[in-house]
Amino acid sequence: MALATQDVATDELLSRLVGELSHFVRCDVELTVVGRSPALRRGAVDASVVLVAAATLALALAAFSWAAILALDNVVASWLAPLLVGAGWVLVSVVVVRRAHPGGLVRELRAGRSELAVAAAHREREAAERAVRTTIAQLSATLARESVQQTIHREAKAVEHEADALFRALVAVAVAPVRAGAGVVTRFR
Repeated sequence: MALATQDVATDELLSRLVGELSHFVRCDVELTVVGRSPALRRGAVDASVVLVAAATLALALAAFSWAAILALDNVVASWLAPLLVGAGWVLVSVVVVRRAHPGGLVRELRAGRSELAVAAAHREREAAERAVRTTIAQLSATLARESVQQTIHREAKAVEHEADALFRALVAVAVAPVRAGAGVVTRFR
């Protein structure tokens, strides 16, 4: 993990870190969704199978009811057509239910796509995680450098203040004999 040699401002690094963390969280959510999509897809297929089976069963029951009414109305072959339509709807229901069994629609929908999507989501999440780690390392180095610079500046100010106080004390000591001599001279005048 090589750090950039150029100096980057702390606020820029923090801004970049927030963006990268946002991207990382999005990648993590996408990975979770992609990882669970086969189960969601299977649930959707199962629900659609039940819905289609229920609809065809309702149509079959309607056709059988119509056939029964026609059969009772006049006992002729005219009731045979709705009966055949009802039997056709039952056949459709059976085909849909059998087709949706684990070897049917679910297998066709899952056919290798989910593994590729999960792998791609893993790669994107890992790249986002690397970007976050790099930015955190850069931010740590920048904060450490700024902290050292602030400490040096603070210590330099303290040394400067002490040197100024020492200089004033030395000047006062050096000037004291001159002041004393000036005081003596002014008394004798």
